Amino acid sequence: MQKFRTYLPTCFAGTALILSTVGIFGILSYTIGQRTREIGILMAGGTPRRYIVGTIMKDTLIVIAAGLIIGLFAAFGGVQLVESFPFQVAVWDILTFLSVAIFAGGVAILAAYFPTRKSERLEVMDALWS
Repeated sequence: MQKFRTYLPTCFAGTALILSTVGIFGILSYTIGQRTREIGILMAGGTPRRYIVGTIMKDTLIVIAAGLIIGLFAAFGGVQLVESFPFQVAVWDILTFLSVAIFAGGVAILAAYFPTRKSERLEVMDALWS
């Protein structure tokens, strides 16, 4: 029975990590895809492609950083709930907090980078008329 009580939260945590990864990737891909016309206008105006990628990545990194900070505060707030469980686990495991934050941040950066590079390779007319 004790193994089941520890196995169930581990399964939920793994499922939450997978769902958050898919969600982060989907939302950022969609959001950057919505900026295709903006990218087309910038390219038509003669803006260097490197500047376009840098601008979009900078905007996205600000959103990622805000999400990570809010998520870490929420995780630290959730520690009180986990402390009430009858398990013998270290609740203030900073390594776990940081590794999940680094993983989520890395997924978010990749989710922003690939659609940005894809939009950057578009022809100007295709980007304007999409």
